[in-house]
Amino acid sequence: SRAGGLLGSVPLIRQMMLVGILSLVLLLGMALMPQVNNDTIAKGIFDNSGWNLLPVLLFQLSAAAVGAAFYGLFRANAYVARGQFDNKFSASYWSRFVLGLIAGILLAELIPIDVSAGTGASGADLSASDSAAISSKPLLALLGGFSADLVYSILNRLVETVKSLFTGDASAQAEAEKNIAVQQAGQDITKEKVQIAGQLVELQQDLNKGMSTEEMSQKIQALTSSMTGTAAKFSNTNSEQEAQPAQEEQPPTGAGAGEEDDPANKG
Repeated sequence: SRAGGLLGSVPLIRQMMLVGILSLVLLLGMALMPQVNNDTIAKGIFDNSGWNLLPVLLFQLSAAAVGAAFYGLFRANAYVARGQFDNKFSASYWSRFVLGLIAGILLAELIPIDVSAGTGASGADLSASDSAAISSKPLLALLGGFSADLVYSILNRLVETVKSLFTGDASAQAEAEKNIAVQQAGQDITKEKVQIAGQLVELQQDLNKGMSTEEMSQKIQALTSSMTGTAAKFSNTNSEQEAQPAQEEQPPTGAGAGEEDDPANKG
């Protein structure tokens, strides 16, 4: 059809372009509504309700949709231009779009922005800094839609922070456990040194008494075995003291196996 030829031959591109246009129209339409103003945006979801809140949320959702559609189209267009686009990755683009919608709302509404000072009934007496803070909410929704990874990183960081309140810092806890193990090994080595010293004294006393060659050989072998074990423990303890952690857990950046080949996940 003529519409299909105008929007291209790739189904995902056509669908994403239509979604992007509808999102942009919805954004402009919500911006024209009287319920979407400085006062209602400043109140957010916690101090607003009913029909005053719904247009604000739709406005921010449409901003997130515009950002997510822009990201998807921009990435897909690069592969289409090079003739490398593969339809098997279409689901990845749509899942990334939905993640952008969620991320945009979370980033815009769950980050506290205090603009109450100097706000009148109509919001006309806002200072310049307060107006910039309010306008950042739709911008945050747009950024969240464009970069869902940003919101994932923020949430993951918050989880680690809350977890550290109860379990302590992971690196500090690992260091403490290592120190305890090293101290325990040191105590064991000290005990074995005392035992070896006692065996040496006993061996000297037996030699003075004129012990047989066979008995002397057995005791020397036992003493040598004890000294070898102690030396091995001492070497392992030194290695543990010098060892440093070489790896840190990295958050996943994609949805599953083969994500490195997925155009939706490439920058």
